[in-house]
Amino acid sequence: MRLFSTSCVLVTILWAPLVYCNDAANVTKSSTIPAIVVKPKPTCLGEFCFDQKSPLISEEDFVKRYGEGYTQGGEFAYHCYEVPEQKLFVHFWPYHANQREIMEIFVSDVPNCLTAKPPKTAFQPLITTEGLKIGDTYEKVVSLYGKPDVTRKANGLEKIGLDVDKAKKSAPFGNKFLSYWPDKNALLHADIYFRNGKVAAILISVHP
Repeated sequence: MRLFSTSCVLVTILWAPLVYCNDAANVTKSSTIPAIVVKPKPTCLGEFCFDQKSPLISEEDFVKRYGEGYTQGGEFAYHCYEVPEQKLFVHFWPYHANQREIMEIFVSDVPNCLTAKPPKTAFQPLITTEGLKIGDTYEKVVSLYGKPDVTRKANGLEKIGLDVDKAKKSAPFGNKFLSYWPDKNALLHADIYFRNGKVAAILISVHP
């Protein structure tokens, strides 16, 4: 009994029968495996990048450009700024070692230090390279960066100067954050905090 109108060969490879025909009209194109899309991870906020594509800025050069902001100085110094034109607050941590480089940035829609001062030089818009900004939705975050590596309950420990016990019991930046690690074997990571489904704070750090 003839099964095909054109010349065909039935071939069985292991358990999967394949039909090869010499009639181009009857040849079905093999299905293609869709390419795996690797979404980026947040590594920059404004002009501050931590992805090793450019060197970290030294604390000395940072202070010359932006001023000290509010700081208590010393080995564990930090620099806190209010950015009224963007309706934001931001603080920076330098690593307390000989190189004294800026290793972390934390931007939020509410104060993240007990006191803050405006910078000497205005910051560029504090948004990520991919366009994420404070006030964006959870859906936009997942669309840009995909599923987070970790989701955790948030607290107020990122608010500098706040008593530790009070910080643990508070949530000024929302009740959860998504954590993204571009390289799980490296220090670079980003935490995105949410309050009522909107981005309330973003941290990017290579701090040990």
